[in-house]
Amino acid sequence: MSIRILCCSDTHGTVPPIVDERSVVAWLHGGDVTDGPSALGDGSDPLKDPLRNAPARWFADRTIPVFAVHGNHDTVDEYHAFKRATAVDGAILQIALGLFVAGIGWNGARYFELPLEADLRPVCRSVERQADLKLGSADKLILLTHYPPRFSTLRDVPGDCDGGGIWYDCVREIVESLKPLAVVQGHVHKWFRSSHTIQVGGQNVLIVSPGPLGAVLTVDLDRNEAMHEWIE
Repeated sequence: MSIRILCCSDTHGTVPPIVDERSVVAWLHGGDVTDGPSALGDGSDPLKDPLRNAPARWFADRTIPVFAVHGNHDTVDEYHAFKRATAVDGAILQIALGLFVAGIGWNGARYFELPLEADLRPVCRSVERQADLKLGSADKLILLTHYPPRFSTLRDVPGDCDGGGIWYDCVREIVESLKPLAVVQGHVHKWFRSSHTIQVGGQNVLIVSPGPLGAVLTVDLDRNEAMHEWIE
């Protein structure tokens, strides 16, 4: 059985992709919905504000569930995105029969704050605990994370990676322990519209950085694999 999922990240106050949602079960948003500090995070209705209307309307008008994680820029919810979407920071939720999404997100008090390993580890531990409770032996998983896993010893990592504040050992450990079929990640803008596949314990793991233009994931539960295509 094949399941189609739409995904994007780092829209930073712009409108996520507008695409046909028929035959698709969910959206995954990898964080940084907003663009940092704003005087507008006051609980007012963004649908009545012409400067915020378009991205707010996107979240209000979705015909399928939206699962999202917080990025470092998401210090306020001025588009009411996280009121309308389902935040999955530190959680595992079901997308479809036999398929779940796990979320890793974080934000500080200021948009330019980046998490340390110590900040993300509690989120990762929460995901591991929920995996023990919710996932059966036949269930498959997608990891949605704003913060990429650190695979510094692998040859197939995208080039020009620069370490601290960018990618994280604790997220890599989640990938190694849970072996998701796919990782949808954000945060690193120079990786947008890039993907690669790694081997983890005999399982192919597709790592996708969709960025604001987005991608379509197709998960084949029978073949135990995930594929993607870019939204044009």
